[in-house]
Amino acid sequence: MKPDYKKIFLVIVGIAVTALISAYAVTQIRLKLIFGDLPPYRGERLEYIGPGDEFTKTLPKAAVEKRTQELAGLKKQIYANPKDYNLWIQAGILKKFFNNYEGARDVWEYAIVVDPKISLAYFNLGNLYEYYLKDFAKAEANYLKAVEIEGRVAAQYHIALADFYDISYVEKKNEVEKVLLNGINLIPHDASLKVRLSAYYEKQGDVPKAIQYLKVAIIDDPSLIEVQKKLQNLESSASRRK
Repeated sequence: MKPDYKKIFLVIVGIAVTALISAYAVTQIRLKLIFGDLPPYRGERLEYIGPGDEFTKTLPKAAVEKRTQELAGLKKQIYANPKDYNLWIQAGILKKFFNNYEGARDVWEYAIVVDPKISLAYFNLGNLYEYYLKDFAKAEANYLKAVEIEGRVAAQYHIALADFYDISYVEKKNEVEKVLLNGINLIPHDASLKVRLSAYYEKQGDVPKAIQYLKVAIIDDPSLIEVQKKLQNLESSASRRK
């Protein structure tokens, strides 16, 4: 009697499917045990440094090995304590070191799941989406969220958002002034915001306003020697035009 190869094939397929389902179930149980009440991380493998590119191929072998070991070590730490926000941030930094932007994105997006009330992951994602992944809508959303959370203490967030509109998302260039003025309203004694706003006004050709904000910046921080020199140059230039 000839063997029924069709039935044998179906049995083998059935066993393979059952094995896959069992493996998946075991994986899900393991992830549940690791992440607890958090949704399991489903991004790029934590230990994966990325495919490499022209830059990473020029890195010294020792530096690559060191960072690779650090990333593998971080995976172990994260699996031991998945609610440690800073570990996820550091993992993203290491992936970005290897120009693995998609991997950094996955990790930082999950950091937001771990704690949506901390601003750093949003800010990092804003930078990543702006300069590397070139998704300006997502860059804007993340910058705005960072400002929303830390806008009363982090002047650099306002400046980064203003730079984003001024340099990258130029369709919204008219937002630059509003962003910086909002930052000054929230952090009234921060000199850096006034220096950046002065640069904006100078670029627009509004020298009187540029001078005005430099003067206030110096009052906020008299140690700004370069800003004082800039103010003198602007005032000299303005007087020559009269």
